[in-house]
Amino acid sequence: MIVDEHPIPRVETIFNLMKGATLFCHLDITDAYAHLTIDEEFRKILTLNTTTHGLIRPTRAVYGAANIPAIWQRRMETVLRGLTNVQSVLKLNRSKYVFAVPSLECLGHRIDKELLHKSTKHIEAISNAPRPSTPEELQLFLGKATYYSAFIPNLSSRTKLLRDMLKTSNFECSVQADEAYRDAQQTLISPQVLMQYDPSLPLLLATDASKTGLGAVLSHRLSNGTKRPIAYASCSLSKTEQRYPIIDKDALAIVWATKKFFHYLYARKFTLITDHKPLTQIFSPEKSLPTLCISRMANYADYLSHFNFTIEYKTTSQNANADYCSRIPSISTLSDVNSLSLHKGGNPEEDEFENFVLHQIQQLPVRAEHIAQETRKDLHLGKIIQELEMGRNLENAGYKAPEAKYTLVANCLLFEHRVVIPTILRPAILNDLHVAHIGMVKMKSLARSYVYWLGIDVDIEQTAKSCPECARQAAAPPKFSSHHWDKWVEVKVTQTTRASAIIDILDGLFATFGTPVTVVSDNGTQFTSTEFKSFLQRSGVKVHKLTAPYHSSTNGQAERYVQTIKRSLKAMNTTSANLQSNLNQFLQQYRKAHRNRGVSSKTVPGSKYMNTT
Repeated sequence: MIVDEHPIPRVETIFNLMKGATLFCHLDITDAYAHLTIDEEFRKILTLNTTTHGLIRPTRAVYGAANIPAIWQRRMETVLRGLTNVQSVLKLNRSKYVFAVPSLECLGHRIDKELLHKSTKHIEAISNAPRPSTPEELQLFLGKATYYSAFIPNLSSRTKLLRDMLKTSNFECSVQADEAYRDAQQTLISPQVLMQYDPSLPLLLATDASKTGLGAVLSHRLSNGTKRPIAYASCSLSKTEQRYPIIDKDALAIVWATKKFFHYLYARKFTLITDHKPLTQIFSPEKSLPTLCISRMANYADYLSHFNFTIEYKTTSQNANADYCSRIPSISTLSDVNSLSLHKGGNPEEDEFENFVLHQIQQLPVRAEHIAQETRKDLHLGKIIQELEMGRNLENAGYKAPEAKYTLVANCLLFEHRVVIPTILRPAILNDLHVAHIGMVKMKSLARSYVYWLGIDVDIEQTAKSCPECARQAAAPPKFSSHHWDKWVEVKVTQTTRASAIIDILDGLFATFGTPVTVVSDNGTQFTSTEFKSFLQRSGVKVHKLTAPYHSSTNGQAERYVQTIKRSLKAMNTTSANLQSNLNQFLQQYRKAHRNRGVSSKTVPGSKYMNTT
């Protein structure tokens, strides 16, 4: 048989629908399921064989049939779907219905215009109840206490001894357990109240994590700035989760809390409050996830991207409610909430990211146990481990980036996804990185995949530079000019390229700047002519270099200048009429500070400094 399914409304949903009401009604339908008529085919299935009356075939729905609750709930929602003054022929129990009262007892709670209270009748029953004498009675008491856990942030601490009693084979109530029962009893009957959820008010979700648990407080911010709680929540961490770094625990608290209060948070804007400042950068909807981010944090960020929120940082003292919930977790665990698949298959105590870290360490020339042991011995890194094991925020403890971002996984320190290497093991890591003599650039690239320590790039550079084998096998250094080029450009307008015209121009330049030692030119006939060679010899030029035929890069600087000048003059719409004017304007700008020198090229050797303004 296929069982019909239909969701039963959550208690919180029912109370939220009553928000703003001043008068309440409580209606009880007499023999509710009997209002449903059964068709002929279904009657055959429900035929009963009784001892006194023989076969009985019901014509109305009966209690016990698997499909009836879902069918009834669906029919009731149809009947009561906002229609007024409509007769549905429902028979009410006159002894139980209540009309137009200012407050109403409903589902173990008492609701009025603004607040949600614990049911007066239930509180009286708890107050007058005798001490449990059997495990079953104790379980009933703890079940009632858990039902009201949303009212009290520290209920689990008061019931810890009682829960421990259920784990033993001998049910004996000690003096301490009796005191714990009385204390929990008084806590349950305390006048703690919760505010009803109001969609028109700003919604706040504060989260925190401790060594053993997570905590969260959902609240409203009123117009006067005060905060009123809607619900408290807390849960315990598994042994594996207790080994998470504090930043991962705080991130997990955020994810767990959004799952816990999903029906309040999804598809509406809320403010997320955390006391771990780096998370405001990692989970901020306005900022991208850091490129080098551990896989677990990336999964969290991907899940949170489906919510509409802003994230705020508050100190632990300002986030006291959530902090207290996390330090006094309830008996629920993360498995109670439909959370992320943090453990994909296998043993839930095995952590996927911890296995990844151990695999990373296996690629190193030292064992994970050796790294963990030497890290604790390291004077500086050992103190960081102590801070992390005590659950402290490294930034609040005075550490600066990047050390403030260290985390503790598998007893080793991590910076992002890289293992932090203690001082004594760094030479072995450097030797392993340089074993193939791959050069400092590739050594750095390889190191960025596995290891980290402060100053690692400098150490890699020194290792590569001090290697005698690398020095012997190194390529010859690049050739460079023996002269200091000042990037000075001279451009002259000429109507002809004959040797005589070029000689006249160069003669004027030599008179201004002096005779050069070397002249470099291409193989044009004007430069290879006897007339030009005689001019250079008369002027005192010692060397005349000709570029290789069809290899203009030999005199690349001059060729580049020619291209630059032609392109600029063309962009300036130069004609024969404004050629000299545009050329002067170009030279005035081009001779200013050159990017390769940082000083003006107008500082010409052998001449006075020329003004660049």
